[in-house]
Amino acid sequence: MVQIYLVFPEWIEKIDKKYENGASKFIGETLKNYLGDNKPKLVTLFEKLTSDLSKDPSSKDIQEIAHEIVNETEKQNETLKVDEGENHWEYTAELYLSDPIFIKVNDKKYGSGASKFIGEALKFYSESNLNS
Repeated sequence: MVQIYLVFPEWIEKIDKKYENGASKFIGETLKNYLGDNKPKLVTLFEKLTSDLSKDPSSKDIQEIAHEIVNETEKQNETLKVDEGENHWEYTAELYLSDPIFIKVNDKKYGSGASKFIGEALKFYSESNLNS
C-alpha cells in the first residue's frame, strides 16, 4: 500500500484531488514510517523465491512460493478492484523472461538471473494450474 500512495500517478491524483494536494505523499510516508523495516508480503515472497537461484523453478518448494505470490497478488488486486484478465500469469511470466526493463530491474534487485528464474517459476505455475 505504501508504494501505491507514493508511486502510482493515478492513485496519487485521486487521493490528492479527494483530500488535498500532497495527501497521498503524506499518507504514504506515514505508512512507511509506521511500518519501519517491515517489508510488504510480496517483497518478502519474491526474496524467498529468489533466495537460491540454483533450484529448479518447477520444484515443489519453488512452486509453493509461486502459489503464495499468486494468492497474495490476487488478494491485492481484488482489494484494489484490478481486473487481471485472462492469462495474466502467463503474460507476467513472459515479462520476466523477455522484457529488458523487467529483467534489468529484477536482476538488480534479486541477483543476476533472478528475472529468468521468476519468469520460469511463474510460467510453470501458470501452465500447471491452467485448468484449476
